[in-house]
Amino acid sequence: MYSRGRTLSVRVYQLKVLLSLFMVAASSLTIELIPQCALKGKNVTLSVSEINGMLKSFSWYLGDAPSASNQIINYLVGLTPPTTNGPKNFSDAIGLPNGSLLIANLKDEYSNTYTVQVQADSPDQVTKKLTVTTDCPSGLSSGAIVGIVIGVLLGVALIAGLIYFIYKHLNSRDNI
Repeated sequence: MYSRGRTLSVRVYQLKVLLSLFMVAASSLTIELIPQCALKGKNVTLSVSEINGMLKSFSWYLGDAPSASNQIINYLVGLTPPTTNGPKNFSDAIGLPNGSLLIANLKDEYSNTYTVQVQADSPDQVTKKLTVTTDCPSGLSSGAIVGIVIGVLLGVALIAGLIYFIYKHLNSRDNI
């Protein structure tokens, strides 16, 4: 049987878990890849948006578990220079004043998970997977292409049927 103190500590733990889940659900910070397809040799921006309040600082990390050992950059707004390089910094990574990370001249080894921690009115963090590729898929999936082909074939059949109907209708008038 649980003692009163043990029950209280379990409830406190449950409350902490619920509050942390609420904080994750309430987070609106997002990262968008621009462009969405990261081509080898080109530039990509991990664009941060939905920052709550005025940006004070941000840090970018390799991987999804931020720590001092995998920090790429730390950016403090108002400092000159604002950027401090971390142990995982690479020359093609550039912190932008809006919290985003520009990666120039993409290489295969830049494929990784990137995490940003933002300090604004309230601290927040978000993670994004970046995959460097040599070619981008076309805008249409194979299913969409099949659908277009079937639609064109049905359209041609409908037009052919309409022409046949009109031709028959006109020929029947001539025979009267």
